[in-house]
Amino acid sequence: MRTRALVVGLLIAAATYSGARRARDLQAASQDTLQTIVRGVRYWEDSIRTLRGRFVIDISLHRSVAPTRRLHSPLYVALAMDGRKVREQLLGPDGRTPGDIRVLAPPRGYYYDARYKTANEVELARHAGRGWAGEPVAVVQYLRLGFKYSLTPGVRRLSDEIREAEARVAGRDKVGGIECWRLEAGKRRPGEVKHVWWIAPTRDYLCLKETQYYDARPDGPRLEIVADQLRKFPGGIWLPGRVTGLNYGDPKRPGGKQPDVARLQALSLQVNMPIAESTFARPKYPSGTLITGPKGYRVP
Repeated sequence: MRTRALVVGLLIAAATYSGARRARDLQAASQDTLQTIVRGVRYWEDSIRTLRGRFVIDISLHRSVAPTRRLHSPLYVALAMDGRKVREQLLGPDGRTPGDIRVLAPPRGYYYDARYKTANEVELARHAGRGWAGEPVAVVQYLRLGFKYSLTPGVRRLSDEIREAEARVAGRDKVGGIECWRLEAGKRRPGEVKHVWWIAPTRDYLCLKETQYYDARPDGPRLEIVADQLRKFPGGIWLPGRVTGLNYGDPKRPGGKQPDVARLQALSLQVNMPIAESTFARPKYPSGTLITGPKGYRVP
């Protein structure tokens, strides 16, 4: 009996040790996978030096207005980005009529408001770390490249977000038929948003989906961002031809199950092609434009 008890004890100890070692091995493998993913995402971020294109942003509001009312307002945008220099111009409903212009060309920034025919010109160094109302936001942020130029706190690389959130590899899923690693943020204080990312290793580690949960309910208030219609550019760089943001409210409230939708569609797109320096020059304002500031004046 003593011999049998000893054997059983040794087997249990061996199984416990084996299970613990297997758990440690899996954790180490998961950590190695996570490091590979973070390096892949960062390589994708650094590989895009210039970007130029025309886009249309479609916005459908359901929760923000009466549940039975639907708003639809297409917004056309022309974008050029070269490192920290970026120019974003809004275009009319026809996709051609010039509208607002936002330019960051360190050390100067320019913002022209077509509706009020006013222009704001600033020294960007004075706004570092606190943002500026005139900085481009619509397109470059959707494409996760705002970190290259943004003055706004909190606009960071996705690779840094994943690392700082102490994310873990939670599994593998398919997004649009493409195999992805699912990463879940591990570091989160009470009341903070929970982030989940789906990264596609076969698409240059492009993030194909992100969900931000605002409470513990999986069907509760949340923001889902999905990238699809992927395009491959020279150098093996992948970019989405379309990005869709779905903003869900509380499902227990009227209209909460139907999200507000913002969809970015690329009409044309060029990556890492030369862009003339004149693209980022001071805009040519229409006659009568008021240049605001201490030495404000009107353009003749």
